[in-house]
Amino acid sequence: MALPSINFADIAPQGNPALANIIPLLVAGYKASQVPQQEAAANKHAQLLNALLSTQNQYLPQQLQGEIAGQGLRNTGQQISNQYLPQELQGRITGQNLRNEGQGITNRYLPQELQGQITGQSLRNAGIGIANQYAPQENQARINSLNAACQVAKAKAEMGGGLSGQVGQAVQLQFIKNKFGENSPQYQQAQAAYTASLARYASPLTKLQRDKADIDAGFMPGSGRTQSVDPDKQNLLSNTYALAILKASSDAQTRQKALNAQNIDKTLEMINPKHLTQYAGFVGKIAKDKNAALTPVGGESKNYDNYMQALALTHRLVSQVRQFYGDSIMPSNVDKMLQEFDTGRAMSNPKLAQQTFNTLKRVLNTETGTYTSALKSKSPYEDLNASSKPSRNSNTSADEYNFNHKIGGIE
Repeated sequence: MALPSINFADIAPQGNPALANIIPLLVAGYKASQVPQQEAAANKHAQLLNALLSTQNQYLPQQLQGEIAGQGLRNTGQQISNQYLPQELQGRITGQNLRNEGQGITNRYLPQELQGQITGQSLRNAGIGIANQYAPQENQARINSLNAACQVAKAKAEMGGGLSGQVGQAVQLQFIKNKFGENSPQYQQAQAAYTASLARYASPLTKLQRDKADIDAGFMPGSGRTQSVDPDKQNLLSNTYALAILKASSDAQTRQKALNAQNIDKTLEMINPKHLTQYAGFVGKIAKDKNAALTPVGGESKNYDNYMQALALTHRLVSQVRQFYGDSIMPSNVDKMLQEFDTGRAMSNPKLAQQTFNTLKRVLNTETGTYTSALKSKSPYEDLNASSKPSRNSNTSADEYNFNHKIGGIE
């Protein structure tokens, strides 16, 4: 860092007067020592000034040209502004005139507008007054409407709700029956409509079954249960429709088997268990043999004749059972059991023999009844046990179980 220069000329003389003359000499010497530095600084300053002037002279034409171009643009803009100034002024004047005209129109119609607003508010106030006046009636009407809707929904729910088709109609018919009674006109009309609806979609077999149900209930078929059937003709009509249903739902072989089942039932009904079992056991065998010895001379008792007739029916029953069951073990089991009534073996007394026969009768009636029922509905198939072997834990009755296992049964 350079030391600051000291100007001794500015310092007042101090001390010895003899030294006063030396001050000017020092000043002159100092100034002489500063001349080279000042010249160098002046030369550097001149160089910078020359460089600046050179640079300025170099870019002066462009600067002047830019200023000239800018001035030209300003002159052009001013010309354009002067050119369109009358239109601008005219537009401003026109706009102001339009605003003035609009304000005049507004001022002219302001009273009518205010009057319209006042009238509108008055009408709204009047409407509010009317609404307030009739609000209780309106609210009551809404309540009544909601109550009616609830009643309709409740009635629909009771009449089957969202159920449709024949199921929904059946539920509705039952609802009408429960509400108005079976003999009411409402139910009779609904019953006729329901029957007519079913008739349109029923298959021939379904129509036959429905007509037979009407006959069995005491009505003419197709009358919607409004016309009673002649009691003298009811049984004949029912049997005729039963035969038609059987023919429509089965083949010839099946119908023949159904006849065999009915023959078994009829023969069982013709056998009197007391007549058949009266000679069971040791004492009974003696009495039977005595009557048998008197038969050639016509000396047998009436009871013995009844026994022989019942025994003959058992032989017919064995043949019918064989026709119904075909190639199975059941006919031989029945034959084996019925022979006991002829010989008296394995039966200690008439009471036990009668119980044994009644067991056989119930078993055969159950078998034939299941078969004939299966021709009319599907319920017998729904009751079948998964196992084909009789069991006390299945749907097999106790009598059938005892018969199958004591006599040999179906394994």
